[in-house]
Amino acid sequence: MESPYTYSTLDANVREIRLLKLEHGSLDDPIVGLVVHASLDAKPLYFALSYVWGPTTLGRRITLGGHVFPVTDNLFTALQFLRRLHEKNDVLFWVDAICINQESIPERESQVALMGSIYSHARITVCWLGRPTGQGMLSREAEIFSLDEMIGEELATYPRYVLLLTCDRPSICAVAIL
Repeated sequence: MESPYTYSTLDANVREIRLLKLEHGSLDDPIVGLVVHASLDAKPLYFALSYVWGPTTLGRRITLGGHVFPVTDNLFTALQFLRRLHEKNDVLFWVDAICINQESIPERESQVALMGSIYSHARITVCWLGRPTGQGMLSREAEIFSLDEMIGEELATYPRYVLLLTCDRPSICAVAIL
């Protein structure tokens, strides 16, 4: 039986946050990642995920650094799709339910105070509303992007927020610009 994930302490003096390094995989592969620490002052390159929490039941499991970590169904689905957006580069994501120790009230308070900086320092904030329905949500003008293409590009080249609508091919996602 896998042991549960244990958080290590963040250094508030350097505005430290956790980031999720999500391994690439297909929809059916187990979700595997690694949590790393980074100082906001060092300006790490990461993408933030904003999503609907949905029912709070932690019925799904992912693996972080070889340890089991419970997540909600909606977060699990978002991670399934997000990990398909990159193949070549290690991509870091800030995801509140994973990157903040929800069991620690002092940490939650400290990290919530940093959320404005966390979202404003993110390369892009991906807004996940739920699993695509296939009901024709996209127009022909929908922009196509790959996170691999954004690594190393000028920040001004891409929008600050995108609404993730569907990911129907590995490494390619259709989005609406907000």
